[in-house]
Amino acid sequence: MNKPTIIVMIAGVIFCMTTLGCKSSNQVGAFYLRACDSGRLIGPIESTPGYRLPPLDGNAYIVAKPEKSELEIRKCLSESIGYRSAYFDCIVENVVNEMNLSFKHRMGEEAPPVRAEGVDGLITMDIGDEESAYDILCRIATKAKVRIFIEDGTVVLSRKKYSELSTL
Repeated sequence: MNKPTIIVMIAGVIFCMTTLGCKSSNQVGAFYLRACDSGRLIGPIESTPGYRLPPLDGNAYIVAKPEKSELEIRKCLSESIGYRSAYFDCIVENVVNEMNLSFKHRMGEEAPPVRAEGVDGLITMDIGDEESAYDILCRIATKAKVRIFIEDGTVVLSRKKYSELSTL
């Protein structure tokens, strides 16, 4: 065998080995988005071919890296429904205190505590029977113009920014 043939064979073997060893670039996995205004966590979003992303308006969403505890609390709150009530020009702190009582009544010891930090103002809202506790908290956050944080097992409504936003 001559030198060019051997070089072509070696190049072919290397090409085949690298091709077999590579993962498809389409298999990125799942990721989460966070709404910048309320902190609502969206996902997991699968990034496979043909999967449509939610509409991404300007700076409305950021890519989030939620911790396992945040996902567990979100799951618990999302599975708990049935909090029919109405609020008319109520102080956010009072609404949050009532939500704490409702969550404790529905979820027992699994209910995460909720608190508001430096949130002032009044909110008016109707809460339907079919809304989850997580949806209710996101609506309260939107109406009060604050964000949801999960810190040490507690849901916190606050005006502070997410760490992901400070890096933009």
